[in-house]
Amino acid sequence: ATEDAVKFAVGEGLDVMYVTEDTTRAPPETLKQLYGTAIECGARRICLADTVGHATPNGVRQLVRFVRREIIEPSGEDVKLDWHGHRDRGLALPNALAAVEEG
Repeated sequence: ATEDAVKFAVGEGLDVMYVTEDTTRAPPETLKQLYGTAIECGARRICLADTVGHATPNGVRQLVRFVRREIIEPSGEDVKLDWHGHRDRGLALPNALAAVEEG
């Protein structure tokens, strides 16, 4: 589904940001597979989502670092990274700042 959707959008001349639901609770291998496929198919922006407000600032730093080092950098593509957080536990601002600090 990821491959078909991204290829279709790119084929229609659209810029693609690929967003996963509940990124912060997904297994690393799932993130590698989904984001890696999206990037291979032409997505040039990806978004990490803390759908249920589960993340902590340290967790956000680790997630951003993982995605950059393990997915984006090996792709060799110029891929931008976005953060989408929620404040269920009052950590939206600290988490957003952690994401910015990590790059």
